[in-house]
Amino acid sequence: MLAVRFYKNKSDDSISAETEIDQALRLVGMDKYKKERVRSFSLGMRQRVGLACALISKPRLLILDEPANGLDIEGMLYVREVVKTISENGSAVLISSHLANEIQQYANKAAVMHNGALLGLDTMDTILESHNDLESYFLHKVRQVVSGSSSDTVKREKEAERG
Repeated sequence: MLAVRFYKNKSDDSISAETEIDQALRLVGMDKYKKERVRSFSLGMRQRVGLACALISKPRLLILDEPANGLDIEGMLYVREVVKTISENGSAVLISSHLANEIQQYANKAAVMHNGALLGLDTMDTILESHNDLESYFLHKVRQVVSGSSSDTVKREKEAERG
């Protein structure tokens, strides 16, 4: 019951904390395991329980780091549906992931980060107009920077030799 103590939604007291927990577990497909101990769960099941805990408070912004880590196909489908559902209900979702093809299936915008720098930010429609997929867009953005920085390095080295 720790989730109740930390995540009770204060905005609607007519809904019991247990009902909110049941709704969140149902949304991530874990309602049938409600009475089981989390310690016996697989990594993917734990990921889904963690997502349910985050959803109980009905956040306006949900930040997910590698949400598909450890998930089987069914779990990935649940995460995808959860993200779609909560974004349709007015929440923003920020996802950090290395799985470009998975993100492409449900994101409406994508940002490319590399070595701590933002290399690109665009709508998925715009990205797919000029690239086959999100992975191609990512590689294109990274290669632009890498080729630009390597030519800058060569220029600096030549200037230093002359210097």
